[in-house]
Amino acid sequence: MTAADCINGSYPNSSALTCSACPSSCALCSASSNCSKCSPTFYLYGLACVSSCPNGTLADNLTSSCKNCNSPCSTCSQSVNSCTSCDQTNVTLYLLNSSCVIGSSCSSGTYPNSSTFTCAACNENCTTCTSYLVCTSCVSGFYLYSSKTCVNVCPDGWLGVVVNGGGVCQQCTSPCLTCSVSLSGCTSCLQNLTTALFLDGSSCVEAPFCHNGTYANTTNFKCTTCSAQCSSCVNSSTYCLSCSLSYYMLNHSCLSTCPNTTIADQSSQTCKPCTNPCNTCNNQLTTCTSCSAGTFL
Repeated sequence: MTAADCINGSYPNSSALTCSACPSSCALCSASSNCSKCSPTFYLYGLACVSSCPNGTLADNLTSSCKNCNSPCSTCSQSVNSCTSCDQTNVTLYLLNSSCVIGSSCSSGTYPNSSTFTCAACNENCTTCTSYLVCTSCVSGFYLYSSKTCVNVCPDGWLGVVVNGGGVCQQCTSPCLTCSVSLSGCTSCLQNLTTALFLDGSSCVEAPFCHNGTYANTTNFKCTTCSAQCSSCVNSSTYCLSCSLSYYMLNHSCLSTCPNTTIADQSSQTCKPCTNPCNTCNNQLTTCTSCSAGTFL
């Protein structure tokens, strides 16, 4: 008995000397385990007909067969050249879209993920990265801090600047504690030095060097403006050392009008006390307008 003696869907069984039916998955076979064509919805894989093609192959509906994925694909989809995973036999490869590439060829915005063997996306704030949590450059509006994190606002003591088209956090220049506009444009001053420093504009200075009309404020460590009456002051805005024009000094206060027991001295801008026994005086210290107790005008 030969195959020619058997109808399609059967094969010559030499043991039984009959034509035996092929397995239900086979349309044509030469033995019970040797299929050459498959029934509908089955695919020829080697000599077997399978309902789904195994990893490393792709179901071809035109030929009803499993075709091997092309190297370097380990698995594929849509076509034998469209990889869904990569062969790791000879070199470590990473899946990028539907291609397999070496780690250094992962595209910008992705990194070689050694767990999934894919070119995985960086986190949304990174332009480039070496892992999901370690950025090497940042998207617009973000700054690279500590060589790994992208932040939209740099922490205190650091200033966001653009270098070679990318944002980075750079540390403020000492003695700035915090800065703005430039690394040396202080907005507050370091206080762990031997001498206290005070913010004067955008500079940090020692107390004696606060510019005229300000004083070293030990509450906020700034050179704080004296009150309008004082042209210079110390310790507080109202403890005057000298007075503004048309004001007169009396006990470190600047007055627009001297009290009755004094007269305004134009040359020294001070309120000078009337000479005893004057209680009040006019124009000259010895010209009394009223007398001290026990004396009479």
